[in-house]
Amino acid sequence: MLYEKDLMAKLNLSHEIIIYGAGVMGKALMPCLRDFPYNLRIACFLVEHMKNNPVEIEGIPVIDLEHAATLKNGTILVALHEKYLADAIKNLREKGFFNLISISFDSDIWSSIRWNWLYEHERKCGTTFLSLEDALNKDLHVYVAHSITDKTLKDVFPIRKFEIPIQVGAILTDKKIFSIRDDQGENISEKNRQYCELTALYWIWKNDKSKYAGLSHYRRRFKINEEQA
Repeated sequence: MLYEKDLMAKLNLSHEIIIYGAGVMGKALMPCLRDFPYNLRIACFLVEHMKNNPVEIEGIPVIDLEHAATLKNGTILVALHEKYLADAIKNLREKGFFNLISISFDSDIWSSIRWNWLYEHERKCGTTFLSLEDALNKDLHVYVAHSITDKTLKDVFPIRKFEIPIQVGAILTDKKIFSIRDDQGENISEKNRQYCELTALYWIWKNDKSKYAGLSHYRRRFKINEEQA
């Protein structure tokens, strides 16, 4: 199943595909779009200025806005961290770039693009790639990361049968909010301030014994209906 079909159809019809941002997000997006099932040609990376940026990334040129006048008709994928998107889009529009699509690690578009690529990659390698619906019928634990600094949520949903709350950074506080904590067994709980929810992921790797295990990043939970749950 391919997600974001309308977006991908639009990209396939585009005169030029340009990625704005030569950082982590842009570099992660590029190989997905160049590979199957998209097979798109990336014309260039676009950046505000060349300071601290390479002149090319894997053979794709990096161009600053000062020398990008001929690229204004291209489709620009603004691939940045969420907190930089609004300012970047405002800056691009002021300079005459209007065919913009925002993509950040927090966006549904990125999740769909990554899913499509990963599904085809795993299938090509002969690996079974389970959807969430398939996995729910298996031996599955999905840990939901919490910390003592969590803000109160406006909406609170009951814990599903496959979800397990895990307290992260537990070794850094005397307050214990859940029975499962990332300071139990083999762990790196003391690194939580540097690694965030990855201390939970490490704990799962070293201590969970289920056939399938997953992690919801700080209470960001799967959006599925009750029948699927």
